[in-house]
Amino acid sequence: MNMYIFFQKLFQKFPQSVLLFFVRLRPKSIYGLCNGYRMEFDVGESIQRQIYLGRYEPVQSRWVKEILKPGGNFLDVGANVEYYTTLAASLVGSKGHVLAFEPSPYAYKKLVTVLKSNRITHVDAFQCAAGDKEEWLDLHLPNQAHLHSPSLVPSNKSLIPVNVQVCRLDSHPSVQSLSVINLMKVDVEVLSRMFFEVYLNICKRGMLNTLCASLTPDGLSLMGRVAMDF
Repeated sequence: MNMYIFFQKLFQKFPQSVLLFFVRLRPKSIYGLCNGYRMEFDVGESIQRQIYLGRYEPVQSRWVKEILKPGGNFLDVGANVEYYTTLAASLVGSKGHVLAFEPSPYAYKKLVTVLKSNRITHVDAFQCAAGDKEEWLDLHLPNQAHLHSPSLVPSNKSLIPVNVQVCRLDSHPSVQSLSVINLMKVDVEVLSRMFFEVYLNICKRGMLNTLCASLTPDGLSLMGRVAMDF
């Protein structure tokens, strides 16, 4: 067993406070496995720390494992630091196909690094946000390292704007090349009013089997929608 796997399994047995104490004594980046793929984790960041400890969204992860089978297709809209992208890649195998869309420069770089270092060839990654038209918008990045949760909405003045490309998924060549999408995971940020029309077009084509999305009452209200619309 590699040393980094040994330490990862060891830390998974203890509360996360043990890991946080450890990283105070050394650099915050540490290697481990994410869905069977080697990855460099910044465990000072909340999402990556939960992934490293094997505690990230267990219920949603179980749903994905139940839905995706070898040879399937997965669309990850708002891939962040690639947890669901790599989970899907491990489930659909080399005969399947995974499309990952992530606008954040930081998260996209980590995604591409994992794909290249693990020689994952059945995943295509695109550095763009999802919208209803091709354009460029400001993505607002957190100025603190403990949680990488970028937003297209400037919720407070501390966020750092970065201009990013926006693409329309239903006309994106990679999406059009698929005959079926077994599962589409949509980040809550892109479930905006401008994305809803794109989602409906994909559904009307009969391409989408299952949607996995995080919905909140406030977010639905801003969209002028209710949960049953989906």
